[in-house]
This record gives sequence, structure tokens and C-alpha cells, in this order.
Amino acid sequence: MLDGRYAGSDFNGKTYIIRDNERVLEFFHSQWGLLQSQERSLHTMVKGILQNKEIWGENLHEIPGVTEKTAALVAELEGKR
Repeated sequence: MLDGRYAGSDFNGKTYIIRDNERVLEFFHSQWGLLQSQERSLHTMVKGILQNKEIWGENLHEIPGVTEKTAALVAELEGKR
């Protein structure tokens, strides 16, 4: 959070404000928090995010292999931080 707004940082460490629907931001914030507190594994977090029909309009987890591939990509990106 930065000045009460959701913030992220790029691979160079530069901070930026994330702009999206407030409910979407809160959802992602809560999911990431569960991962960070180790209450949820990366795979389970990604699965929950992809299953959110409110965001995507459909259950993307039902697409064969998409959850595993997405989780692997997130793990790779996090490893580069």
C-alpha cells in the first residue's frame, strides 16, 4: 500500500500505483496475503484466482494445463525478484 492505494514494483524496484476495480484489487491482495502467510500454496492461490468467474467471466481453471502453467510462470517471475 502506498498512501492508502495498492502499489506494486517493477523488476527494477520502481514503485507504481495499481489501477483496477477496487473489488478486484482487494481480491488479489487477499490471495497474495494468504500465499505470503503460507496459508495457501502458490498452486492453490493461482487455482483460486483462475476460478474467479467475476473477474474472468468464466472458470479459467477448467482449461487443461492453464493452472499449472500459470503457477510455474508466477514462480519463475518471483524467482527473478
